Formats: sequence, structure tokens, C-alpha cells
Amino acid sequence: MREQFRPYTMVVGPLTDQTASSVTLVDTGGNALKCNYISIEGSGAGTGYYTASIDAPDLTTPLANQGTALEALGYTTSGFVGGVSRLNSGYPVEFVLADNDRSSTVKIQQATTETTLFFVTYGQVWTGNPLRDGDRPKGA
Repeated sequence: MREQFRPYTMVVGPLTDQTASSVTLVDTGGNALKCNYISIEGSGAGTGYYTASIDAPDLTTPLANQGTALEALGYTTSGFVGGVSRLNSGYPVEFVLADNDRSSTVKIQQATTETTLFFVTYGQVWTGNPLRDGDRPKGA
């Protein structure tokens, strides 16, 4: 068995403060897309960090209840459904979700006030059917 992936991508920003940005993941028609794969990478001039979290069904800590990026240090908040990474590190925050945890929203917040762009790659990963490969157009 092998996986197949239909990727979408967007650039979020520039963000210039510590305000959380809620980003709706959309398809080419502009409709919200429930994704089981989401990757967020930040770039900027500095080396601050950022948090990324999702709002999937039946989570104990939905986006509205989660702390800020600065609170992610663990002193004033419990865990949150997400990840933390450094800007310019080359290491994205990546979500590979079960089908029942799909999300069409991601929350991004940086812990710095520098100008930052975030690159979001997202989509749906599924198991392919090798018996249908013969039905695919091969090109000339």
C-alpha cells in the first residue's frame, strides 16, 4: 500500500506582532478543507519561536481555550494540541492526523515582534489503490 497526497500551500503574513492568527485552510475554490496533513514553517530575520495549533473535533483544548505562544513555556498553561518551533530553523510544526481528527483551521502565533512569513502546506493524505493505476492518464 502506498499513500497519495493532494498538497495545497499558502503564505501567511507578514506577521509583525504576538497576536495569534487563525488561518482557514481552503481548497482552490475557496472552500474550507478538512485536512489530515498540515505543515507550518516560519521564516524571519531573527531566531524567535512560534506555536501552531489545530482545532479538531472533540478536542479537550480547542483553540479558544489554548494559551498564547509566550505561555507555551509551560509556566502558566497546560499542554495544547500543537507544536513549537524556532523561526529559520528549517524544522516545521507538522500535523499528521487520523481521519477523525481532520482540521480546517490552524492558529499561528509568534513569540516575537519581528516581521515573519509562515509557509503552510496542507491537504489530504489517503491510501492509494494500485489496481487503479492502469486507469490513470499516462501522457503522450
